[in-house]
Amino acid sequence: MEVFFVRHAETQMNVDRKRYDNYEKNEYYPITDNGIKMSIETGKHLKKYGKFDVVFSSPRHRCIQTAELIIKGINYTSKIIESELLLEGPAGALNLMTQQQIDTYINQNERLTELNKMRETETNEFKKIELVKMQTEEFRKYTNQTQTDDIHNNYKKFLHKIAKLKCKRILICCHSGTIYGMVNIIGRIAYGANIQIFPNEYLIWSKKSYEMYYGGNCVIAAMLYKDHEYNLVIAPNNLHLKNMHDEMIASNPIKQVYKNNHNSKTDGRNISNLDVKLKEFDKFIKYNFKNCWNIPGLAISVFNDENILFQQALGYANMKTKRKLKITDKFCIASCAKSMLCLAITIAIKK
Repeated sequence: MEVFFVRHAETQMNVDRKRYDNYEKNEYYPITDNGIKMSIETGKHLKKYGKFDVVFSSPRHRCIQTAELIIKGINYTSKIIESELLLEGPAGALNLMTQQQIDTYINQNERLTELNKMRETETNEFKKIELVKMQTEEFRKYTNQTQTDDIHNNYKKFLHKIAKLKCKRILICCHSGTIYGMVNIIGRIAYGANIQIFPNEYLIWSKKSYEMYYGGNCVIAAMLYKDHEYNLVIAPNNLHLKNMHDEMIASNPIKQVYKNNHNSKTDGRNISNLDVKLKEFDKFIKYNFKNCWNIPGLAISVFNDENILFQQALGYANMKTKRKLKITDKFCIASCAKSMLCLAITIAIKK
């Protein structure tokens, strides 16, 4: 039996990089317009695997909405089965916090900071597992996420439940924490020691072995259940969204900014089109900085022959001190200097 897990598509909370708790039954976090496109693309991608016999979903709205869009692509017409066993763990004290607020909150715990430094410098993998265990337990207590063990047992119950089904292919729409938990169970991974195989944007110390798009939304993981055993076949990734992501990058509004403004003869600003395009560009920069580029800081300027049209500084100049980046901060341009020198020499030769 083939078992496919899909994380829900993008919500506004994902765009804002905020944690939110799954235990608020009346919560309403619908997926964004971009999330709708992701879901449709995911359905198209999953169609190549063949007919799905049954579809499960977490009862949360964002998961059901994602599942409803995906099943159109895979031509599934039966009912989506909701299961609370698919809910991920509580956010606890981190509920509704942004990533910056989470970082600040975690850094206030001296024990967590100490354990993190010990884990990063430890070279013995067996000792490192023990440090991760201690760090995880301290993290749960500090953030009031003590229900994690119950959630873990729910995942085991769900895997045991679907193992009894006589199906060839199953689709499950759920949460990032759910997929991570399932992968840990079937891989018998000790205390997140192999956490780098899963893209969890809230774990700032995790490493990604797969390139992720849109903050890991619509991630797919697949398992094979055979001979009373689950095996991971497809590690969590959303590479099926690469074309969608590349098309968005290709439509970079900066090209239109230059095109609309290049022939301006007034004060260097084509007011009718330029301001609109700059607002689009501002949204483009902020969205991709949060969700796609995985960089600590960014400073950008757009200008023509006469004026500076746009300036923006995002992120940090120093990750350790959390000093915010300023537009006046200097960057090391490294080998970019070679291109500039070549251009300067070429201009000098022509003159």
